[in-house]
Amino acid sequence: SSSSSGGFCSGGSTSMPPSWDCLGTVCWGAPPEGVTQAPITVRAVDHLQSTNVPDVTIKLCGEGDTACTTPVATVVTDSFGRADLTIPLHPWHGFRGHLELTGADKVPTIVHLNPPIVGNTPQWQVGVFNLGQLDLVARIAGAEELKPSRGHIGALVEDCAGNPSSGVVFSLDNVDEFTSWAYLINNIPDNTATQTDRTGAVGFFNARPGGASLTATRVAGSQFIGRVPVLIREGWVT
Repeated sequence: SSSSSGGFCSGGSTSMPPSWDCLGTVCWGAPPEGVTQAPITVRAVDHLQSTNVPDVTIKLCGEGDTACTTPVATVVTDSFGRADLTIPLHPWHGFRGHLELTGADKVPTIVHLNPPIVGNTPQWQVGVFNLGQLDLVARIAGAEELKPSRGHIGALVEDCAGNPSSGVVFSLDNVDEFTSWAYLINNIPDNTATQTDRTGAVGFFNARPGGASLTATRVAGSQFIGRVPVLIREGWVT
């Protein structure tokens, strides 16, 4: 059998609120039978000003190709910040991998495709920073400065209905005394906050480069949500 899209399995713990009753039973489904490609438009926007960003090179990188030495596809955004990609789909699990965005005055950015792509998604919007913007956000988050030998991570948590979720704690295993982090509270980084608000977002700055794991846990009941691998590069945002 096949599924028309990726999704969450039902039938989770009845002791959880409805928005979290999928925990422990999440599945992503498979592409529709016979569907081998997914056309998608990527739109690059300025992270702070929400304006279109042209001339951004976007590489589609397969699972396992962490350095993206053999990209599946390479495109460049037009004057409207848009570029079209055709993503190949495995019949069982769709496409797993990441995007890499680079531009003349932009901080290079990695976007992990999580959950895997299993069908058509009309458009992705991806935010990019220039160095001055990223430095400002990092300082608001408590960093003394951006360290060129370190990487930076932004993450979003969604509940079983696909909505950004409050009341979640993130942890990253590539932190040390040089790393700072802040949750987004009313769309402003707050390094005194201890959990997500309705935006469901967090940022880590000056993390050690390399492979890492990012873990999300519900504050209520200390319920484990999930753990995902993240790729951290020197001078890059993930």
